[in-house]
Amino acid sequence: VHHAVEEVLGHPVVSADEGGHHFFTLHDEPYVLFRDGAGRIACVEDRCPHRMARLSSGRVVDGKLECGYHGWQFDGAGAAR
Repeated sequence: VHHAVEEVLGHPVVSADEGGHHFFTLHDEPYVLFRDGAGRIACVEDRCPHRMARLSSGRVVDGKLECGYHGWQFDGAGAAR
């Protein structure tokens, strides 16, 4: 599997392949990268607003990040869909 390297906020990170995601912290804040429905790299806080579960414990479904707790899905802007 080929992992493209992207630069996010001046820090090189491994970008998420299609269907995957990548967790990281920046200044002690958790974030998760994934590809949205258009194939663009999206970066959202790694917290579901419902129960504060880590979104990175879920999966990417049709370009949306799905919370592993209740299955809520979030688009590349972090909005629930």
